[in-house]
Formats: sequence, C-alpha cells, structure tokens
Amino acid sequence: MKKTIEFVSKEIVKDDKYSKTTKMYYCKRLINSKVEAYKILNTGGVFVQYYNDYLFEICLYDIYVDANFEGKLRVNTDAYFLFFTLKSGLDFTTESGRIIRKNHKETFYLTRNRGGTIVDFRVKAGNRQFFYIVPKYEWLKSRYSEDEILSNFISPTNGNFKMYDHLPSFYLDNKVRKLLDNFFKENSWKTLTNEAYVLDSVCKIMDHYQSMLLKGNHCQSEKIADDIFAVRDYIEENHRKIDIGNLKSIADKF
Repeated sequence: MKKTIEFVSKEIVKDDKYSKTTKMYYCKRLINSKVEAYKILNTGGVFVQYYNDYLFEICLYDIYVDANFEGKLRVNTDAYFLFFTLKSGLDFTTESGRIIRKNHKETFYLTRNRGGTIVDFRVKAGNRQFFYIVPKYEWLKSRYSEDEILSNFISPTNGNFKMYDHLPSFYLDNKVRKLLDNFFKENSWKTLTNEAYVLDSVCKIMDHYQSMLLKGNHCQSEKIADDIFAVRDYIEENHRKIDIGNLKSIADKF
C-alpha cells in the first residue's frame, strides 16, 4: 500500500539492505509495523516504520545524518495529519517558503494537505524523528462534527481546501508523551486487537489535542509566523476585491 507521504529527493534511495549493513538502530519500535530503509547518499539514512488499518495510517520516521541535510517530501493524496516532531532539529517549509515548522522543541498539531503538495525539510546532524497519524476523513468528520474549531477546519464552510493549512501547535506535555509511548510498548498491544487498541489510543490523543485547543496555550512564536502568512494569503486571494493601499481595511480583518 502506498504511503501518504514519500521522499522525492534523488539523494534518498530505498535500500532494504541498508538496515543490515549499518550500525544504526531504532530509538523507538512501532509495534506490528512494516519497516522500510533508505540511504541518504554520503551522509546517513532513514528508517520508516508504518502501520495501517481501515481507519488510520501511522508512520514513524527515524533520520540519522552525519551532516546537515535538505530534502523533499511529497503528499500523495488529500489528507489530514496529526503530526508530531519527537526530536528537535527538523525544519519544514512549503515550496513557496512558508514556514510549516521551524522546530527547536517537540510539538504536535493537526494539519491538512492537498495531494501533490511538496514539502522541503532540513535536518540538523544527528538523530531526528517525526511521527504522524493520518485518520480517515469520514471518521474525523463524524467524531468532531460538534466541535466548532475542529469541524470548521475539517470541513471548511467556504470549501477552500488550501494546499497546506494547520491548526495551532502545542508542546508535547506529559500526557501526550505517555499516550505516544503506548504505541511503542509491545505488552500494550497484547491486551486488545490491533485495530481496537489503535482506535482507543488515537481517540485519546485527539481528545487531548481538542482540550488543548480550547485552553489556547499554543506555541506563540509559531502563531506570529502564521499570522504573517495569513495576511499574505488573504491579500493574494482577494487582491482584486480589496484596496491594497488601504492598510486599515486589512488591519481590521486581522
């Protein structure tokens, strides 16, 4: 099954033999997952562990590089991601230069991407990790239909599904860390069927994210960057309708 995200950098080459010849190791093991190995030419490699069932696709990326590296990812289909950076030192931007994550700390957030979106990423030397959960749209829409913030994001009233958009991000707190740890503990998976356990775990993580949205204590530095790009996007989408020279009308909007 084709994953929602794939590498499109020529320097990153799929090489299943790489995991047998390298001294690299998995810092975390995603239980009941398949594993793919990639070689990053001249500098390191990537291990991708992924799990999927009828409701969710879950992937853990372990990146090891000896020197700073820049690459590209492609989103293959329209999708919503609950996205986690588990180790700092990863930056993500759109092709147009919009900052998605300039990550110095461990964060998580809900994002949506159109199929075909290209994302640039920069990795600092060392071991870096990111992890994502892609829920089926129908499940996400049904479960959070009564939540104003989430429902408006999942099904925009104006039907405007941008190439990239996201809700606020939050630093990983102890509760999220404990919930995530359960994905990597084999004894947890033995208590229920895979699908039931994953469903229970994802619901708890999503519900916690929902509660954090209501509290509003998101990453302030990223909010400033988001506001700047929101103004830019508004001007680009409405330049024929508004008086660009009238800064007050734009300021009133934001």
